[in-house]
Amino acid sequence: MRALPVGKARGLYNRPMQLRQNVDLTAFNTFGLSARAAWYAEVHGPDDLQAARASGHALVVLGGGSNIVLAGDLDALVLRMLTKGVQVERETSSHVWVRAAAGEVWNDLVQWTLAQGLGGLENLSLIPGTVGAAPVQNIGAYGVELENVFESLEAFDLDTGAMRSFNHADCRFAYRDSVFKHEARRYVIVSVCLRLARDWRPVLGYRELADELQARGQHAPTPHAVSDAVIAIRTRKLPFIRSRPSAPLLWSTLAAVLCGLYVPEEGELLIDGERTVLHSPRDGLARGI
Repeated sequence: MRALPVGKARGLYNRPMQLRQNVDLTAFNTFGLSARAAWYAEVHGPDDLQAARASGHALVVLGGGSNIVLAGDLDALVLRMLTKGVQVERETSSHVWVRAAAGEVWNDLVQWTLAQGLGGLENLSLIPGTVGAAPVQNIGAYGVELENVFESLEAFDLDTGAMRSFNHADCRFAYRDSVFKHEARRYVIVSVCLRLARDWRPVLGYRELADELQARGQHAPTPHAVSDAVIAIRTRKLPFIRSRPSAPLLWSTLAAVLCGLYVPEEGELLIDGERTVLHSPRDGLARGI
């Protein structure tokens, strides 16, 4: 992943937004469902969001496409969030602040922080989706939630056309919830800033994770080791997580849950990247999913 100067996510991209018509969205949702967008454009910065707002079209915002079920064609302007950039924004003796653009793949950000020697996100490894989607659901797994490391974010207000900063309190985080779930048609998240502690300590409260590390001989695990263990557990339980899921595999996994053959732990990713509900396109408006 490239380390780029994100700052407040302004001025990253200055090319006029290019609109396309009648675009196939099969490749842009992780279930591979066939649907077409009446209009389509890629978002590389707030200027593109301004242009989309001025277009007068109804808007549907896509990130990684892992939290949406496309039930049919969309008579709307579909915006695909492709904003890129990750950087260390500031440092102190106790913490490091990392800002990432909303279009970055979440797991890529996790692995980038690990490569910089920073812990804190390892329990959230391999959750599908983009950075911009993470605050919407307050993603979490194996005892860690996004809000535990969240500092702030920048979002585009579709009502006013202005950028707005949100601190922790503004986001109103709860279990798999935030203000952005309830203001889905208003805000598009553009960048997220996380605060990671230098004095890292593993969070191993879930027995399955602790057992996996024990089996690997990791008695004093590093952040990398915890991430590897989480990825191994997820890959075994949900083999389609690394590839496009098929409908039979999706429903067989769901059937296993309902029949008690597979019991997900609290906070564990289940089907679509630690999302508890599969959304219709209308429910996905302006979420950056």
